[in-house]
Amino acid sequence: MGCDRRLLNIISDITDLSFERFRNSISETNYAILCNDMKKKLDEMNINMMESVLASSKSDAELMVQEFGMEVEEFCFLLSCEIKRLATILYLEACLLNKTPEDEQIDQLVHQIFRLLEFIVIKNNYKWYSTLIWSVFMAASEISSLSPDCEDLRYLTLQIFDKLEDNTLGNVGKTRQIVLSIWKRRDLDNCDENSFGLMADNSKKNKKKGLMGWVNDWEKYVVDEDYAIALA
Repeated sequence: MGCDRRLLNIISDITDLSFERFRNSISETNYAILCNDMKKKLDEMNINMMESVLASSKSDAELMVQEFGMEVEEFCFLLSCEIKRLATILYLEACLLNKTPEDEQIDQLVHQIFRLLEFIVIKNNYKWYSTLIWSVFMAASEISSLSPDCEDLRYLTLQIFDKLEDNTLGNVGKTRQIVLSIWKRRDLDNCDENSFGLMADNSKKNKKKGLMGWVNDWEKYVVDEDYAIALA
């Protein structure tokens, strides 16, 4: 995956705890403590320079490289580290804390990740494309069908996959097909049969109480596909 070993450990811990959630084999108090501990570790890994990048306009984003006094490759590497951290936060929130693509925090994370991906993959010739496949998958799987820019984000996803496929040995084709399958299932479940293509807003329906003991959005749409994705 090409990232900090601490991040890999957190990803592994999230996956392990998701099995505990599924089995309901841990108290909700201890479950919440473990989740909060991982969130704290992820916050401590924040690269604080990224806020200015995310706040910059597309027209002046390229100037950031010069402002931070770095080579483009070094700058893109740091951005890729931040992408992986944000993708791991997304994984934690969706997998363990039951957030859905319609939740504000998930929507914000998805947009932040794609903003950075667009900068380093589409606009710059970053060499280590293969290390980003999992992060692209994570963000793409959490695009809301109800988002006004859903189609724009999906198009950007496919653009990124095309670029990755041309520049990496990773199994991009398989990942693309899995993402398309997730999008299709989300669209079908969110589409009102009487709406003639309009999406029914089900984001506030059937909200569950508690962190455990029920199938969340991640388990319903992504979990089986996620196991088919190597942490490339």
